[in-house]
Amino acid sequence: MTRVEDIFRRDTPETGQAQAAALLMMGARLSGLTDVADDAAGDAFGVPRVTELPRPFRRRDAESVLGRLSTTPQFQGRAATLGVASSAEARTTLWHAVMRGSAAEAQAAAATLIHLGLTVGAPAARVAAATQVPHISGEADPAAMAILREALDGYDEVVAEMAATGLAQLSAGAAPAGAREAQPPGRAAGTGPASMIAHGTWSRLRGTWWRPGGDLFTYLRGGASPELYAKSDYFRWSSAYDKAARIAAAADLKTWLAARRLDGLETVYAHSHGGNVVLEAAANGVRVSLLVLLSVPARRRTAAEWSAIRRNTGRIVSLRVACDVVVLVDRSRQVFPREYVHDLGTVPNLIFDHSALTRSVTWRRNDLAAQVTYERGMVR
Repeated sequence: MTRVEDIFRRDTPETGQAQAAALLMMGARLSGLTDVADDAAGDAFGVPRVTELPRPFRRRDAESVLGRLSTTPQFQGRAATLGVASSAEARTTLWHAVMRGSAAEAQAAAATLIHLGLTVGAPAARVAAATQVPHISGEADPAAMAILREALDGYDEVVAEMAATGLAQLSAGAAPAGAREAQPPGRAAGTGPASMIAHGTWSRLRGTWWRPGGDLFTYLRGGASPELYAKSDYFRWSSAYDKAARIAAAADLKTWLAARRLDGLETVYAHSHGGNVVLEAAANGVRVSLLVLLSVPARRRTAAEWSAIRRNTGRIVSLRVACDVVVLVDRSRQVFPREYVHDLGTVPNLIFDHSALTRSVTWRRNDLAAQVTYERGMVR
């Protein structure tokens, strides 16, 4: 694996993801979100503790810093293109200043690296920079938005998820992948114990892994949870990226259970913001025996909210990947308060990939079904 000191020397898929993580963690720190950066850095590699910016750091500030470097020319307009050799050298110089400079030097170098990321770097790094420039500059940036829109339909799944999350957040909850549909009509007949999978943002129309017959559903139903609800009226939600959509989904889940005469759920496997839907539902009376959180953004909740959640859940556990770049773009923590959630830590050898835990191959390689079976036995 590339050394931390050398991640900006060349642009490859491997270094691109490392660069993206570094840019996202620096963006969080420059925005005052130290805990968000700490959660990610604790599982991957350290990013120096650059401090919160006292004022917006705009493009002209980055140009000023770059102008003092002998390794690179200044920006030449909005669409500047720097030579590969000079840009790599410039970024490495800035990165070393972040790691070894004074507090003020590190702060300026970190902010400049983020601005520079709009014009050079691997796709993952450019998308990461595009999500952070508006936050540190305090103003909309058309170039950043263009990068994010372009990335929605290209590159790999992780980069596309980063772009979609960044666009939605910068647009204050942009439109979801599909319109919200009504739930299928309820069935009056009661059923036995049921478990379910709660998909995350945008997965309703884009993903199949969580549906009956889907990859992870089939794997879990064949072993860890044979009682997974498999009828055609299985639960789904709009998958829109905003809190209002998640609150509405939590209310829908309560209605869905009542219509099927279910007084709760045995095990819920919840990915990404699907976990926050289920936590919201639990806070409002939905009973869950075991809630398995999979790469769920740890949004802040009050002690009163957690108290209500714990009254209605037997046990909550969290599984995640190291340095989840999509959660970083979401500007959320990656570790839940340990007094409420049993943190099982990061799955070995998985880094950056927000969707890794939605694939059956990840579960097989790491024997995660056995972990769930153990946790079910620990439910109070």
